[in-house]
Amino acid sequence: MKANFNSLRTQLSVFALANILFSVPLYASDTDLGNITFVGDSITNGGSAKGATASNQARCGGTAASWRYALWKHLLDNGYNDKTQGNSSDKVNQPLALKGKDFQMVGTVNRFANNDAELNALATEYLGKAFHNIHEGHDGWRAAGHAGKFARTNKPGSGYVGNWISNNGKNGGPRYDSKPSTGWSDNEKDQNYWGKQILAPVSKFTPNTYSPDTVVILLGVNDIDAYTGEEVYQNVGEIVRLYQISNPKAKFAISTILDSNRNRKNVTDYNTLLLDTPKDSSDWRYGKTNIITFNGNLGYNQNMCYDNLHLGAQGALIFSSNVARALGVGQRSVGQERRDASHQNFTQVKLPATQGAWKSISKSINGNKKTYFELKSEKNSSASAFKIPGIKLDASSNNTVNIVFQMDDDSNKNTFSINLANGNDKNGQLDIYPNEIRWKGTNATYTQGSPETGLVLYTGVLLNKEMNNLRVAWIQKDQTLGLNEGYYVWLNGVLIGEALQGDSSNNIANNKNGILLGGLIPDGETMVSIESISYCSTQSLAPIGETIREFPNNIAQAIKITPRIWTNAKGKKIVGKLISLNNGTATISTEGKNIKIPINGLSKEDQQVLQSYSSKSK
Repeated sequence: MKANFNSLRTQLSVFALANILFSVPLYASDTDLGNITFVGDSITNGGSAKGATASNQARCGGTAASWRYALWKHLLDNGYNDKTQGNSSDKVNQPLALKGKDFQMVGTVNRFANNDAELNALATEYLGKAFHNIHEGHDGWRAAGHAGKFARTNKPGSGYVGNWISNNGKNGGPRYDSKPSTGWSDNEKDQNYWGKQILAPVSKFTPNTYSPDTVVILLGVNDIDAYTGEEVYQNVGEIVRLYQISNPKAKFAISTILDSNRNRKNVTDYNTLLLDTPKDSSDWRYGKTNIITFNGNLGYNQNMCYDNLHLGAQGALIFSSNVARALGVGQRSVGQERRDASHQNFTQVKLPATQGAWKSISKSINGNKKTYFELKSEKNSSASAFKIPGIKLDASSNNTVNIVFQMDDDSNKNTFSINLANGNDKNGQLDIYPNEIRWKGTNATYTQGSPETGLVLYTGVLLNKEMNNLRVAWIQKDQTLGLNEGYYVWLNGVLIGEALQGDSSNNIANNKNGILLGGLIPDGETMVSIESISYCSTQSLAPIGETIREFPNNIAQAIKITPRIWTNAKGKKIVGKLISLNNGTATISTEGKNIKIPINGLSKEDQQVLQSYSSKSK
């Protein structure tokens, strides 16, 4: 394993890791979840934002019950039927006969952190269903603790997962020690973590047993300062093996460690191993177990956390969409009917030949030649905004607008703004950069960190690569459905903004009953092409399906879309992307040029990278 691990580490830079995504659903045709448990630490539990400053809560979109609650909404939006029966331990852990999209949550914990009343109040009913807070998220715990490495008898295999699961799928009691440990062993790495014994007495948890059909794991952030990435990886593998004791056919979805201010080197090492090591190897002894590992950091960063670690409302929204994609359950529709922008309900906006700095131009984008509406506004120019007349998004109209666009430059100064308006003349504003989307507006749930920056909705998206579909709908408050009033924003089918509010002080040129499209930064530039603008004036509509693209699932694919430093045999270095590999020659794109380099003319390390790519691409 060590040699393989070192090879993997050299192949993937931190930059490449940030862009490793996934596209393959957990189940090709079977999306039944059955008994589902969520295994993790305080991030999975839900944490408490009571100690967070108002500015930190504003920066991360406010407080959230938990990402599990946000994921639960994905399930209900996509027709899954929650059969969970409250918090009673004699009901929730019974075997569930798989029946279509029935599921129930199982675990030994039935609370948020510290029984926080504020967070419980945030978990309101949705689509007529009540959320049952049952899971396996334990505050402060490490993967090593879940794996049973530090049990009362200090005997591997006698630990916590072993105490929770039923024996071979039968509810006949735990397989191992029936008296879980109340503290750590004398292992030096765990004895003084954060200056105290961090494992809470097990008596505060319900001593149940259960047999899971689906296991979602988010662990490692508490381990990573004391353990190497490889050690954390092995401990997570032990957790997988323990759950297979109860159900050899259990399905697993395992996330990378999320972005935080913890040990970044070990995080990178662990995430690299998790994403790229073949899961049919003997490392985790999966056999025929169905498993996917995925990058939970897609669209997410620590600014979505109220303390750079625990998820706020925006972090829960974005991370839950990544879990939903891994499980193959579909993205949020917020209880709305799904419609494609080509549907008859939508009216196409006829774009003028010119308007100020905007002009109609024929060009080819990704091999697709057609007419686009383009704005090229250079530094310090006074380009006018383009106004879409007659469209308003407000409580009286429930309108929807759909814009298909591409950023034409990857400069950090390239910014495109969409200024929205409703009948009350209150605006919200989307600021779009090549790799990020932000919101400017205020309300109790989503507020701006500052007028200059706004709330980060989605990040690391590479919006200059191809056309992107942006859907914005105004949805009224509906207590029956559990919806708050405001703007709802989807990017390529993924909900990235929920109940966003405008700000009357953010009024641009009295933009009433219209939408303004234009530049943003006075000393910056705007280079954007719009393929189409359409709107529905009769109802709020969610987009059909999800179309997020460019999701490499392994290092081989990541090499093709992310730059890395290439070194030839003489030590000369260039930064570029691998475009193709044919007949002993690598084609690398650098500074707008494609350079062909013989493979045997590269360093031994680069040759190993290309050998890995070649073998994984077959």
